[in-house]
Amino acid sequence: MTDFNLKRVPESLLSHIWKGQWLKQGPFPASDGRVVRVKWAGRENKDSGPDFLNATIVLDDEVVTGDIELHVKSSDWRSHGHHLDPHFNNVILQVVFWDDSKKPA
Repeated sequence: MTDFNLKRVPESLLSHIWKGQWLKQGPFPASDGRVVRVKWAGRENKDSGPDFLNATIVLDDEVVTGDIELHVKSSDWRSHGHHLDPHFNNVILQVVFWDDSKKPA
């Protein structure tokens, strides 16, 4: 059997899964304890900025609309410099495959 390294999952695979909503609409646990449900995955962004635009999610019972950013690791938010880039100010959810950081995005 081939050894599969979960940390080497390509971000393009995450984008494909998110775009197709293969994981349905949730509920999914957020790192802060809230519950996330996806109403609409958003429009895929082929330009710079967040991966999906104008998505609609429900955080606990609150409907929220904004952008979605996908990362293999939660630490990628800071390592990619998104916390300093105003293009990412409307991100409402960072979807990660591997939560490797306890620092808030």
